[in-house]
Amino acid sequence: MTAITHIGYQLGLDPAHRTEGTHLIVGGHSYTLRDGFDGASGKYPIKAVNRKGEEVFVVTASMWGQYLGKIDRTYDANGRIISPRTDELSKDFDKMGQEVIRSSLTHLDAMACQKKERTLGNVMADAMLEYRLQFGSSKLDGALMNSRGICTSIHPGKVTRGDLLIAFPFINCVVDLKLTGQEP
Repeated sequence: MTAITHIGYQLGLDPAHRTEGTHLIVGGHSYTLRDGFDGASGKYPIKAVNRKGEEVFVVTASMWGQYLGKIDRTYDANGRIISPRTDELSKDFDKMGQEVIRSSLTHLDAMACQKKERTLGNVMADAMLEYRLQFGSSKLDGALMNSRGICTSIHPGKVTRGDLLIAFPFINCVVDLKLTGQEP
């Protein structure tokens, strides 16, 4: 069994020790980087032991889609992983992330956007509106951006696909709503 968690690296090890039948945990939330990268905090995958004394492999790949990990597994007849193999896939991902898609003459600020309007939120809301006007509805008056979906600012100069993936790491959808002003 594989478990997917979003409770951080240290807490992510807890299910490994407290469960039976789990042999792989794919974790997130702690931004922990492992193996082979500058600033890595240890080997990848992490090996833990479940309640039956069987190995459990725990993987995590830092934050905001900066890295892509892969783990190939071979199972024994009892469903236990016997030979995990990890391959670093970040080279292709890095190449894609370095693709310049636009440029900015100004700092696209996202800091404290939960408290007041910021340039990066405005740029993204304008881009969503333009997208929907070109490829969807022609009767839109504006767009809103969830401020919690913006994770970092973008500096002046070349803007890469990677800059956007780090600033907007979540898979969000653009949704059209018709509001009358009478909603509770």
